[in-house]
Amino acid sequence: MTNFAVPFALTTTGLIQTTTDPNQISGDRMESLIGTYPGERVMIPDYGVNIPSYLFSSNFDQEQDILSLQVQQAIADWEPSLTLNSVSVTSIEQEPGVSQIDIQYSLVSNSQTSTTNTATLLIGGTVIG
Repeated sequence: MTNFAVPFALTTTGLIQTTTDPNQISGDRMESLIGTYPGERVMIPDYGVNIPSYLFSSNFDQEQDILSLQVQQAIADWEPSLTLNSVSVTSIEQEPGVSQIDIQYSLVSNSQTSTTNTATLLIGGTVIG
C-alpha cells in the first residue's frame, strides 16, 4: 500500500511525497485520528477525538480516564487494522493545556500481529512520534 506522506510534502522534483512503510502509514493515520476534532471533516463528522474540551478542564486529572476511553473507542471505530495494547493520558504540569497521550498498538496484517509501536502525541503541542 502507498499513502501520501504526512505532513503533506513535495519531493525535490515536485512530486507528492509518498510512503510504503506500514509503520509510517499507521503512525500517520493515528496522528490524523487523534489530532482531528469531531465535525472537522465535513463528510465524516464522527471522525476524531474531542480532546480540546478536556485540556483546560479544572478536573483534568479525573477526566483522563474518559479521554483515554474516547481514544480507545475512536481507534476501534476508525482503525480496524490496528490492535490497541494500551492508552495512557497524562498532563504536563509545566504547560497548561498540553497533555501527552501514549498509545501502544500493533499492526494486524494477514492474520499476524507485527511488532508493537508507540505513538506519543502532545495535544496542544506537537506529535513526538
